[in-house]
Amino acid sequence: MDIESLKNIIRAGITKEEFLDSCANNDKDKNESVSIYESSSIAPAAIFDELDINKDNKIDENEFNNLKNINKTDGEDGTNILSEDDMNGLYNNISKRIEEEYSTETPENAYKKAMAEGLDSNTFLSSITFQISTLEGLIKLRQDSSDRIIKQIQGRIDDLILKNNNTNQKLKEKYLDSREKIEKLEKKSKTFEEQAQNDSESIEDLTQNIICLESEIKAIGEDENSQTEIKDKNKELNKLNKTLNKFNSSYKSAVNSKAEINSEIKSINLNEILNEIKSNDSTLKNKIEILEQNIETEKDSAKQDIENYQNQINNLTAIQEYTVQQIQAEPAASEYFDSDMETFSYDSKALKEKWQKKAPGLSDGFYNKATEVAKRVGCDANVLMGLMMSESGLKAGAVNKSSGATGLIQFMPATARALGTSTSALKQMSAEQQLNYVEKYLQNAKKAAGFKSGDKLDAGSMYTLVFLPAFAKRNVLATKGDKYYRANAGLDVNKDGSITKSDLAQRVYKYMK
Repeated sequence: MDIESLKNIIRAGITKEEFLDSCANNDKDKNESVSIYESSSIAPAAIFDELDINKDNKIDENEFNNLKNINKTDGEDGTNILSEDDMNGLYNNISKRIEEEYSTETPENAYKKAMAEGLDSNTFLSSITFQISTLEGLIKLRQDSSDRIIKQIQGRIDDLILKNNNTNQKLKEKYLDSREKIEKLEKKSKTFEEQAQNDSESIEDLTQNIICLESEIKAIGEDENSQTEIKDKNKELNKLNKTLNKFNSSYKSAVNSKAEINSEIKSINLNEILNEIKSNDSTLKNKIEILEQNIETEKDSAKQDIENYQNQINNLTAIQEYTVQQIQAEPAASEYFDSDMETFSYDSKALKEKWQKKAPGLSDGFYNKATEVAKRVGCDANVLMGLMMSESGLKAGAVNKSSGATGLIQFMPATARALGTSTSALKQMSAEQQLNYVEKYLQNAKKAAGFKSGDKLDAGSMYTLVFLPAFAKRNVLATKGDKYYRANAGLDVNKDGSITKSDLAQRVYKYMK
């Protein structure tokens, strides 16, 4: 989600659901296998909350004008739109709010304060993780904004030079040719920068995947029956290591290519040409130097803002790590295995008898359909119910105020869009109607994870399709120190430093009691 898209979405009268759905529609990078927990609309959710002063989940005219008034020049050119200054002011307001809430607190004091206010450690961890994600989003948005502003100012410098009658035509052509070369090289540099970033993320995910697989191999017994399983997992491990080596090579190549291009850009001595142009016209020189100073001011401003965001991320990460330590120190939950797991059940009447007291108001049609969905997906109907109870209390209209996640399995806006709907539409559906999208998501995730259509799925696999679908065939999903673990340490039921399918199954079983 870039700044220009956000500017076009923010308007008076828009509701939070409409805002997050619009952000999801502008997100072109998501695909149908995306986890319902992953979405680039985290920063937009924080942006909406900052604008929604009276917390009625709608941006009214006054709230919109509060943002527009950050830049007092709005409307002077006959338009009534948001400016770059408006958006940057908004980002700073969000940053200040987070800073005021956490910056003066040590990790220990921040945790104790949250517990004294009645929060449990898992809820507090989720809140901190959300704030970190918000600041990470703001860093990208601020950099995008700065790049746009600098490009606009540079365009004004180019126009001054090309339209100036006192500048020699050959000098103009030389300047224009150099500017065009630099622009092309900068585009190439950005392409390699994005490749390096994508490769870096892939390397991080692959490394975690390898660590988890190695943990699984170590946990396998040494009897003869285990040798085939060990052999298969070692083959998979070798494959992952080869893929990791490819990404490492690609990353290094991208970094080196970017460095070479940047050196080439420096070799085009544009300043020398510019100084020659300025030396021939003092009036033009003054105008250009003012604009050059504006560019330097914007660079300094962006750098300061981004450093401030990063400092806050560092502070929040320390709080996050302290909270994970406290969760680790809590007593482990006792295991619970529901008798219904012994054989898969597809009896809708029995399903209703078991769940109607926990979730009153669900229709016979819902229980009939839930049974059919479970049978087609390949899971126990009670496991499907436990999963939905865990996520939403079996309420189709349940909405997470922070992220905009909606519905029975808390669809994120980007995921809803990938399924051909929206969170606004999902919220209006009955529980029975929404089961169509629950099934569609699970079937897509099951296929993407590498399961066959007829494969049966246990409780741990079902929850993993929601938590980390790419790892749905793994037993170990995240280990201590990994970003997924830090954000979801509360799922480590036995406190052994790993989130496993067994841990996720325990969460589902808890709701099946």
